Amino acid sequence: MSSGQQMNKRGAFVLPILLVAMAIILMIAPALLETLKLTAEQVSAAIDRRTAVDRALSAVALLRAPVFYCGYGMPSETAAYQNAFFAQKNKEPFCWDGPVCVSGKSGRANAELRLAYGMPSGTSAKHSFSNGGAANVALQNTLTSDSDLIQPRNGGKPSNVKNWVLFGAMMPPSVPFAVKTAFGNTLGVQSAASGFVIPEGEEVYLLRAVKAYCENGCLYTENYRSSGAQPRVQGIVDMRFELDKAAGTLTVYVVSRGNLSVTGPQNIDDAEDWPEEYKTAAMASSYRLYATKITWRLPNCLRSELPEITDISARF
Repeated sequence: MSSGQQMNKRGAFVLPILLVAMAIILMIAPALLETLKLTAEQVSAAIDRRTAVDRALSAVALLRAPVFYCGYGMPSETAAYQNAFFAQKNKEPFCWDGPVCVSGKSGRANAELRLAYGMPSGTSAKHSFSNGGAANVALQNTLTSDSDLIQPRNGGKPSNVKNWVLFGAMMPPSVPFAVKTAFGNTLGVQSAASGFVIPEGEEVYLLRAVKAYCENGCLYTENYRSSGAQPRVQGIVDMRFELDKAAGTLTVYVVSRGNLSVTGPQNIDDAEDWPEEYKTAAMASSYRLYATKITWRLPNCLRSELPEITDISARF
């Protein structure tokens, strides 16, 4: 048999196989393309969810330390808290209802969080005591003179958070101190208590405060050390806060967006058990929205109060 005849027979055998293969490909192509499309959509949705969750975690990370240290070295009830800071009416954060409080914002319930807290200074006190409200507190190390950390206030009321320091393990408990002078290793302080004892080695904490809320798809914070609120995390559509004083917990609800745009009404993913009023962000958003919920304990909000701090007679 000639080589030409052999090639013709092979071609006649291969052609039907190719036709069958093409038919099979045409049959499975739609299903394959649909699978590829679905896989691409799932990957895109997963990336979008990860983006939104990262934004939510960035937002709550900003509040983690203030929540943990809120109430450190200060009273937790409204009257005692305000009196401990010399009853400075209409002056935030000293006129707040306590070191942690929640209020409405722009017509949204529980949309603003306020925290007063202590920030470790890295400096400890020597044993100090006083039979009156004013005294000198000796430190084991010199407290930094950085004006962004502490600013003594020898004239007028101490109306800046940088004018105050806190101690946790002292008697009586929960007494903030206004810093009048700072020379070397000694702080001249004034408190609303009639006397106090600070144990050896007790760390000095600096008073700090923060207000947090969402506006126009962004988390804003105000820290009372600089003027005005600062944008912190974009893509945070809404945040709500619920304070349970009896349980000593704070629950944060975060609605964050990814980058995938949508049209028409939508649900917020993972928000099935949320209060209905917290889901209103989905009605106006043009992005896919995701829910994040976290509950923190408030370990430093002390319940021991100072009924003796009623006479605000400090002189400045």
